[in-house]
Amino acid sequence: MTPRPVMTREGLHKLVWAKSLEAAAVDLQMSAGGLRKVCRRHGIPVPTASHWDKAERPRPPPLPPHSGSQYVPFNATSRKPPPDLVAKREAAKAALVGGPNSIKAAHPCVGATAAALSAAIPDRRGALVVGGASLASIKVSPELVERALRTLDAIIRAAERLRHTLVARTDSSALLIDSVLVPFSITESFRLSDAPPDAGELDRRRVFQERYPDQVASYGFVNPWMYRPTGKLSVSIGTGPMAGLRAKFTEASLGNLEERAGEIVAEAVAHAAAHKVVRDKVEARLAERRADHNDALHVEQEEGRAKFLADKAAQLQQVSQLDAFVQHMRAASPPPMSEAAACLRWAEGHLEGRKAALGLAGIEQAVHASGLWGQPSQVDGR
Repeated sequence: MTPRPVMTREGLHKLVWAKSLEAAAVDLQMSAGGLRKVCRRHGIPVPTASHWDKAERPRPPPLPPHSGSQYVPFNATSRKPPPDLVAKREAAKAALVGGPNSIKAAHPCVGATAAALSAAIPDRRGALVVGGASLASIKVSPELVERALRTLDAIIRAAERLRHTLVARTDSSALLIDSVLVPFSITESFRLSDAPPDAGELDRRRVFQERYPDQVASYGFVNPWMYRPTGKLSVSIGTGPMAGLRAKFTEASLGNLEERAGEIVAEAVAHAAAHKVVRDKVEARLAERRADHNDALHVEQEEGRAKFLADKAAQLQQVSQLDAFVQHMRAASPPPMSEAAACLRWAEGHLEGRKAALGLAGIEQAVHASGLWGQPSQVDGR
C-alpha cells in the first residue's frame, strides 16, 4: 500500500498563513473545508477571511503545543483529478490563449442581470441578490455591481470562444458544456463587524443611505451597518467539489477574476467532463437495473404462460373424464323421472359449458383476460 503523504504541523501552519485556505487546499489537492477540519484536528490555528482583506496583516499566532503527533497525514492522492479531466482543462486553457474575441456586444444575460441589479433592493446584509430566468446568480454590494457584471461578461465571452453556450433556466443561467449544465454564481462575502468605521466605510454608508433611504429606515432597531462588504468577489462553479477540481475562485487569493475568466471556464469544462462521467455511470446502472427488471418480468411472464397452459390442459383432462362419465350414464338409460336422469341432464349442460370454454372462442377469451399474450413485451423482442 502506498503511504499517505505527510506534512509537519509547523509546515502546515506556515502554509495556511502564507496564502488563503482555498489556495492552500488547491496545493494539497483537497477542499478548503477538509483542510480546515485537518487543522482543527491537529490544533493548528487558521486565519479568518478578514485577515486577507487588511492592508497590513498581523503576524500569525504561534503554533500552540499539541499532545498528538507532530506530523499531519493527507490522503491527497484520492483528491487528484483523473488525467482525462486534467487534459480537458488544459486543452480549454490552450484554446483560450490568444486568438480573436468573436463576441462584439455584451450577452443579453449581462444586460438583463444589470437591469435586475439596478432595480434590486438590498437585503439585511446590504447585498443586492438577483437570479432566476434569463439572469445570472449574483450577490454583491452596490459598489461591486460593475465589477461583477464585467466578470460575468468575461466568463460568457470565454465560454463562447470555446463554442459553449449560456442557457437560461428558471433558477439561474448556467453554462452548457458538452451537453452538461454547469451552474455558476458570482458573490461577495460580508462579515459581521463592530469595529469603528474608517473614512472609506463612512463614505460607503453615506452613499448607501442616499440611494436606499427606505431600506435603511425599514431596519428599525437593527443596526444597518452591522455587516460590511469585503470588496472581494468569488465565482463558484458546479455543484460542489468534485474529483479534486476547483469549485470556487476568490479574489482574496487569485486577484482580479475578470482577468481569470478563461481559467474559470477551463475548470468548468473539467467539471462538465466529471459530471458526464458520473452521469454515464448512473445511466449504465439504471440500464442494468432495467435489464434485470425486464429479465424478472420475462421469467414471471413465462411462468405465468406455462401455468395457464397447464391449467387448461388439466381442465381438458377433466372434461374428457366428465364426457366419458356422461356417456356411461347415457348407456345406463336412467328412468326419465328419476334423480339419476336429473343428474344426467345437469351433467350434459355442465359438459357443454366446459367444452365451450375450451373451444377456440373460449380459449381466445381466456387468453385475452390473462394478459399474457395480448401485448408484445420488450422481452418478446429481444
